[in-house]
Amino acid sequence: MNEFDQSIQQARQKRFIQYSIVGSVVIVGLFTYLAWLFLAKGYVINVLPGEAQISVRVDVREGQGLYIGGVLYLLSKQAVVNVSADEFEPETIRINPATASTLKITLTPTPGTLVASTTPSHPETEWLINGELIHIGEGLEEHRLPPGEYDLSIRHKYYQPIDTIITAQRAQSQQKNWSFTSVAGSLNLNTSPVSARVEINGEAVGVTPLTLDKPAGEYTINITADGYESIDEQAEITYSQLEVKRQYQLVLRKGTLSFNLSPVGGTLLIDDVAVNSNKQAEYIARVSANKKHSVRYEIAGYSAYRTQVQVAPDENKEIPIRLEKTFGTVNITTSPAATISINDKVVGQSSFSKKLSTIPYKFTFSLDGYRTQTQTITPHTNSKKNIRIVLLSEFDARRKEGKPLFVSTLGIKLQATRPDAFTMGSAPNEKGRQRNEFPLSADFTRSIWVSQHEITEAQYRAFDASKPNTSLPVSNVSWVDAVRYSNWLSENEGLPSFYKMSNGRVTGFNAQSTGYRLLSESEWEWLAKKAKRSVSTVYIWGNSERIPKRAGNIADKTLSSSATFYIRDYDDGVSGKAPVGSFKADRAGLYDLMGNVSEWVHDNYTNTPPSNTQVVDYMGASRGVGHIVKGANYNSGRFAELRGAYKTVSETSDPTIGFRIARYAQ
Repeated sequence: MNEFDQSIQQARQKRFIQYSIVGSVVIVGLFTYLAWLFLAKGYVINVLPGEAQISVRVDVREGQGLYIGGVLYLLSKQAVVNVSADEFEPETIRINPATASTLKITLTPTPGTLVASTTPSHPETEWLINGELIHIGEGLEEHRLPPGEYDLSIRHKYYQPIDTIITAQRAQSQQKNWSFTSVAGSLNLNTSPVSARVEINGEAVGVTPLTLDKPAGEYTINITADGYESIDEQAEITYSQLEVKRQYQLVLRKGTLSFNLSPVGGTLLIDDVAVNSNKQAEYIARVSANKKHSVRYEIAGYSAYRTQVQVAPDENKEIPIRLEKTFGTVNITTSPAATISINDKVVGQSSFSKKLSTIPYKFTFSLDGYRTQTQTITPHTNSKKNIRIVLLSEFDARRKEGKPLFVSTLGIKLQATRPDAFTMGSAPNEKGRQRNEFPLSADFTRSIWVSQHEITEAQYRAFDASKPNTSLPVSNVSWVDAVRYSNWLSENEGLPSFYKMSNGRVTGFNAQSTGYRLLSESEWEWLAKKAKRSVSTVYIWGNSERIPKRAGNIADKTLSSSATFYIRDYDDGVSGKAPVGSFKADRAGLYDLMGNVSEWVHDNYTNTPPSNTQVVDYMGASRGVGHIVKGANYNSGRFAELRGAYKTVSETSDPTIGFRIARYAQ
């Protein structure tokens, strides 16, 4: 083989190798493509409308895929795909394993744009499309409109409205200009009086009455006339109001009133209108000229100034005002006699009479136990004012106001009664009599109120929180405790205290007081022996030693094993204290006067008989050791203790001793 043949052979071998490589690549590529088609999932994408199909583009933004011949092949499970076409808005879709294999996508046409203006242009121009305001300004700058037909309205108050139809094309821009047409109107001006000079926008145009034809717009109107205040006004002629009509009432130019006031601080009125609110000594007021004006200056305690004044245009008139003090006499009497104060300073007792300046004074009338009265009194100039003040007791004042009794709020019920003459104590031959039961002829001059029940623990608890909240009668309280409670009731009722106290001790009492107190021994005994009876009885129920059923809570047969003394044939159903009112009321309508607990009364205890055996409104001995206790209690088991005349003495509190309250009715 020569050299030439050898070269040919080598070339043939080289081409073979090249063809082999290319073929292998093609085969591998074809195999890979077929394998990819086999493994990829296909999605058919149908794009609407038909115009968009011509230039449709499908781009895989996220994931792996290929769009071929209307089919999207994805190797990834999820993908984000952008579908677009010329003159249409792109649409982005998300594909996942749950997405259907056929996708229908409708593209939105790209809106057209409108650039619009007017001649002339105004920033207040209103632009409306299909009746909806879309812009206020000189024009529209590339306003986007989806393809279609639209009603366009252009409005400005100085021009005729423009109404037209525009058509928007897909992805097309259009530029429009419209010319406004002016509207003509008029100014119709009149004045009273007539012949006033008129300027429009600074230019003299004539005298009133005047009618001017003017195009729509804004105008400055100035009206002047000799001797009158000028008038300035802004007026507009618009498409909706073509005629401006004015009827001006010209006002005379003002004059000036200059006041010099003494004393200062009063009220200055011009034509019944208060001026000079700063209460200055000098004040200047502008008033209408050639017209009478009323002037009044007044201050409490001084004679008022009144006049009428008139000024010419631009005239200044000075008005000095000097007021004179005025006085009147006030005569006051009080019933009952009370302390009289003026502006919180005491000026008299019971009555007052004095000449005073005619200004308001605060008069106060006060007396212990009575409702304080305060009145504002102004003396009358050069005359006498006679005033009679009647004070109400605090108690009566509260009743007049309709307020309930304080004791009623605690549940204490009072009963009125009028004791009459009887013999207290016991006769020498009365069975069970004690030496301290001195017989006295007692009489009474005043009615009393007395509580129907003994004071309960709950009622006392309002005064002393240490007591329980029950309807049992309060006990284990000292005589002083009962007195303090009575004064506390009086204080809250608006009544004068009956008992005088100092440092917790009773130093005396006011026998004339209508405040709450303890019953006197004579009152208690009259209630037990004589109330609602023609003659006195030994016991509350009468003279018989046979006790009626449910007469009271005493030591009965149930205590036979524990009590030294007890009433053998009586059973009251309780062994200790019972709730008040558990037993029958007596003839006087009172409960537990016999039984439950014994009761403190007002009187001091003494074994010395009184020197006078005839007493009236008797409050007992002035001195003594301890205080008298009246009535039986739940431990009383002898008939002698059940008598109305029976009494004991105590200096301390006791579980068997309570109390009831009373007060004079007047």
